[in-house]
Amino acid sequence: MFSASKCIDQVSQCTEWAADGECKKNPVWMRPNCPVSCELCAPACIDQLSQCPEWVADGECTKNPVWMRPNCPVSCDLCGKAVKCADTFPEDCVNWKTAGHCKDENRIWMFFNCPKTCWTCGIKFNG
Repeated sequence: MFSASKCIDQVSQCTEWAADGECKKNPVWMRPNCPVSCELCAPACIDQLSQCPEWVADGECTKNPVWMRPNCPVSCDLCGKAVKCADTFPEDCVNWKTAGHCKDENRIWMFFNCPKTCWTCGIKFNG
């Protein structure tokens, strides 16, 4: 996964090739050359809310990880850590990816909760 500041497609045809399935057929070439189109760009590692430190103190990173991981990654000490390869909602993740949520405003939540489907397994969440 590429950090947000270094994540750019190197070739103008990347979107077309990705739509044709080349990210899976030819990952050795596509991943470094078409990271945006292959959905390999890491979201920035920032807390989304100012209350995160309070919630961490209350143990919410452990009690409520599905919500806390994408919303409070700095406070939960997740920056630079690899995402495990298991979808939290396996059946739904496929539908959500099809709807474009691995790349849209839900990408941070998808990064943590649908890593297998969004191809973020073992990728370090940075920024």
